[in-house]
Amino acid sequence: MEVFAGGFNTPIVIIAYNRPHLLQQVLSIVRQVQPTQLFLVVDGHKSHTDNEKCQEVRYLLSNIDWPCDVRRDYSEENQGCGYRIASGLDRVFQQVDKAIILEDDCLPHPTFFPFCQTLLTHYEHEDNITQICGTNRLLQWKNKEQSYLFARYGSAWGWATWRRSWQKYGGHSRLWSDPGVREKIERVIGQPQQYDYFCQRYRQAEASPRLIWDYQWSLVQLAGAGRSIIPTVNLVKNLGFNADATHTHRFCLSNLIQDFQPMTFPLRGPVSSDYDDEYDRRHFAFSIGKPEPDSLTLMIDKLISAGRFVHALLLLNKAITQYPDEPRFQKQRELVLQLRAQKQYV
Repeated sequence: MEVFAGGFNTPIVIIAYNRPHLLQQVLSIVRQVQPTQLFLVVDGHKSHTDNEKCQEVRYLLSNIDWPCDVRRDYSEENQGCGYRIASGLDRVFQQVDKAIILEDDCLPHPTFFPFCQTLLTHYEHEDNITQICGTNRLLQWKNKEQSYLFARYGSAWGWATWRRSWQKYGGHSRLWSDPGVREKIERVIGQPQQYDYFCQRYRQAEASPRLIWDYQWSLVQLAGAGRSIIPTVNLVKNLGFNADATHTHRFCLSNLIQDFQPMTFPLRGPVSSDYDDEYDRRHFAFSIGKPEPDSLTLMIDKLISAGRFVHALLLLNKAITQYPDEPRFQKQRELVLQLRAQKQYV
């Protein structure tokens, strides 16, 4: 699929470490877009046990086969994903004023790129817009009415931002110790349960800067009452929930986000520039492992349509436990068992 026959002029950043099998899939989509400028941020190996895979990653990245200004930032030592991503993006934004960022396990739909490019230009001078995300945790939300929404909570699974936003990241270590900043974040979030949850996460991030960078990024944005742009359909699959991941190595709800669909153009903006409170509430419910029944139903339907019956049953068992009085989940479970039996005996 040729999306931009003449090349794509927004810089793209690829962040990689030791997963060549995932990186290859991401590169295949980036190759369709053919960006004219590509930044490669790569961490070093931890020991001889992962050196071979790290070398495979670097070999893949040595074969960029379209006309492109490639800028490589390779670490010879293992910095950890927290320091490596932060230091890599610092260098990127010393050179360019905006960029699209993909880690090696974030597989975008091709329309993710024009979505980001259009909005990077449109909101370039609006300081309260801090990032553009590719992931919609609900898979779809208000997509018949608009193309995107504004939220408190974004995602680092495929995103884009400006130098003006990222340059504030360096001050994150001073923020959480400031009572005034904490009070401001509490007002911005506006919900005690949600605030308490993020307090725990920010304390964890403060204690583990070598391993974690994205909660610090979230903290910086909330401290400035920033808005994340979320697409109303999911544009990025997260492929990283497996045994060789750094953090996401066990089955959880998030690894069911294996579905995306194309964005349609021209983009339709939201009626209001305010936070979408209902999206934020549902996003938070997803984060703590208890999505709304409607969100669960949509995810289960998509798993059934994809023939992923085992995953559908796992999610249904969770849904039935959390919502025992919802008959829809029992009906879905019966359907999955029937379809699975039919598939076994065809």
